[in-house]
Amino acid sequence: MKIKISGLRDGDYFYNFRANFLDIDIDYYELIDDFNVDVKLTKRASNILLNIAVNGIILLECDRCLDSFKYNFSRVFELLYKMNDDYFLLNSNNKEPDVFYIDKNSFEIDISEAVRDYILLSIPMKKVPEEKDGICLFCNRRIDSLFSRYSKEDTTEFKNLF
Repeated sequence: MKIKISGLRDGDYFYNFRANFLDIDIDYYELIDDFNVDVKLTKRASNILLNIAVNGIILLECDRCLDSFKYNFSRVFELLYKMNDDYFLLNSNNKEPDVFYIDKNSFEIDISEAVRDYILLSIPMKKVPEEKDGICLFCNRRIDSLFSRYSKEDTTEFKNLF
């Protein structure tokens, strides 16, 4: 996902991208459909501010029952590109994660890596569908039944071992 910035005048510009995980080099999650990236680019004399919104559907494996379920992800973030003649030196000492330095004569900005990183950040650590009153809304099973692997006799026998 590259945005051409050469020749842009100061002001706001809007872009929309439809992409898939292969476009941004994520191959260990399965995407149901293409995801959507909306970008508002605000160009000023010395910097470019990108407001980016990413959303789509990803297929995750439930941590409880191991069935696959659809997960809607959505992420909004900003990237700031400061224009400078000494951008190589400044980027090596940059301690701000969403601030980048580019040459004043740069032709385009590639946002693929940032989009990939923010999509990965939007995937929850605990991958479970929503539940209501102890019942999974995806598979309609009781949550406590998913964890009752052993009968009461088995657990009593197990406790007697220690």
